Amino acid sequence: MALMLEPDLVLADEPTTALDATLEVEILDLLRRLQAETHCSVIFVTHHLGVVASLCDRVLVMNGGDIKEAGEVSTVFANPADDYTRMLLRCDPARIVEPTRRLPTMADNLDTAVTIHRGPADRVKETDAPVLDIENLSVSFRRSSSLPTWLGGQTQIIEAVRDVSLKVRKGETVALVGESGSGKTTIARSVLGLVRPVAGSIAVCGKPVDAQDAESLRRARARTAMMFQDPTGSLSPRVTLGEQVVEPLIVQGVKDVDLKARAAELLSQVGLGPDFAGRYPHQLSGGQARRVGVARAVVLEPDLIIADEPTAGLDVSIQGDVLNLLNEIQERTGVSILIITHNMSVVRHCADRLIVLLRGEIVEAGPCADIFSNPANPYTTALIAASQHQLPEHSEQD
Repeated sequence: MALMLEPDLVLADEPTTALDATLEVEILDLLRRLQAETHCSVIFVTHHLGVVASLCDRVLVMNGGDIKEAGEVSTVFANPADDYTRMLLRCDPARIVEPTRRLPTMADNLDTAVTIHRGPADRVKETDAPVLDIENLSVSFRRSSSLPTWLGGQTQIIEAVRDVSLKVRKGETVALVGESGSGKTTIARSVLGLVRPVAGSIAVCGKPVDAQDAESLRRARARTAMMFQDPTGSLSPRVTLGEQVVEPLIVQGVKDVDLKARAAELLSQVGLGPDFAGRYPHQLSGGQARRVGVARAVVLEPDLIIADEPTAGLDVSIQGDVLNLLNEIQERTGVSILIITHNMSVVRHCADRLIVLLRGEIVEAGPCADIFSNPANPYTTALIAASQHQLPEHSEQD
């Protein structure tokens, strides 16, 4: 649509936000090819530094409405002149070579080195009973045809998840990755009973989860917390943040708790402060909404947090804040985390084990470091390459 009238200038405002890595590369490649064909200029508005490095000729770095630095991309990225640019580049997880438990943030001192490296999780034992145990899970959906039956319309069966088995042990972070539509969120919704499987079993802390059994669902939801993909959309616009943070306590019938004090405590723990309790979702930035989601997720002191795309739509300076917060909570409480994401650069730093999904099936699983250093499946190789924005080459004619 943007190129329909063959414009001289295209303004591309975050065209790859929240896309998985492979689709992001396809969109970028499409833009590059169409630009070559139409000879238009493009102003690319983005917070994704990898996109800038792979696609742009020049870059302007802004902060607080001011241009902090401008120049050729190769020059600015190799030798930034402004401290803000240096910090921004330093915060990009894709540019951090060694996996680190704590990602740098904009609040850090520029001279502070990141020295805490993360190897295999020594706190996780294979003999420990899994907090989450999924065996041979299959989920299907029915999609009705737009045509009536008498005109040949038929109901289509879509197999969203096929024979998936996975375990998450105490204190472990497991990343579930794959392109959009691969079944990641469907698996998470099945754990909470929001989707009814057609086959397989799910157990949380050794107790089976049955979507048709109200008591097992109540028990599972008390032990499992969900951070939803859309942090602002998952909050009610008509209810204060303080009320929403403590709502799980009310739903689960927890007594003898000062709800107002508990809300203030949790909001302070996630770095917002008690004064946020009286605010509403429209008064939040994206990063602040994520922090509210974390506060609501930990209010019941769960054994498992399912974080669905916790960094989607966030710039690199905020990504580190959110992931560091989750890591700090995990270190303090021993909670297990199942992180659902397509951000492979983030996964490399935050996950102990990696599970790769393709069209509803697991194609590769194992320790995160091993898979990144030596992926066994071509699809995994493509995901890792896409996260590094390795755009395909084209002929001179293109």
